[in-house]
Amino acid sequence: MAFLTESDVEALLRAPTPAGRADAARKIGAVHAQNELTPKERALAESIFRIMVRDTDVRVRQALAEQIKTNTLVPHDVALALALGVEAVALPMLHYSLVLTDSDLIEIVRTRSSAHQVAVAERGHVSEALSEAIADHGAEDAVGTLVTNPGANITDRVGAKIIDLFSGSEMVMDGLGARPALPLRLAERLVTLVSENIRLQLAESHGILDAMSERVIKLGRERAA
Repeated sequence: MAFLTESDVEALLRAPTPAGRADAARKIGAVHAQNELTPKERALAESIFRIMVRDTDVRVRQALAEQIKTNTLVPHDVALALALGVEAVALPMLHYSLVLTDSDLIEIVRTRSSAHQVAVAERGHVSEALSEAIADHGAEDAVGTLVTNPGANITDRVGAKIIDLFSGSEMVMDGLGARPALPLRLAERLVTLVSENIRLQLAESHGILDAMSERVIKLGRERAA
């Protein structure tokens, strides 16, 4: 479909089955991403998006989300409506959509499921403010995902908060300890909280003195015992 007309849209929307409407969502989503659409055609496609985000069948909304997740021309209200949906619909948008703002994502981290939080933590870029929100409100698996994401901006302050809140989680502590360019202050706090492999890695990569290395490794073993 190279362009959209009212008759095209009417035929797509009258599809009697969810599978037919899901196919329509994919087709209209693909058309919307084309730069050659006229303003009238683009507005028509966006009107259809606003109808589809309210479709009662999750397959239709999921098909739309998968099709438009990387489309930066999608209206903000459409992207947000999908991101606030059930996991099958929301996760593609949360993981990829650049239309969503930090404010949107922080509110979703605060109020939605751990699966929503994990999808946000997996984004290609996670700002300091968003990282802090995940540290404050995220489940263990979301914070564990965050600390292993090289695109997450985890400052000294946010890293310290993660240690304060998740010191009992070896998964989170090991993930944080394995981050490159970890500040020495955080490394020194982590050496008694991580697994032995990460402990040795921290001691070596941060130039911690041999005497200190032996002391903190011994402390870690005593803690484990």
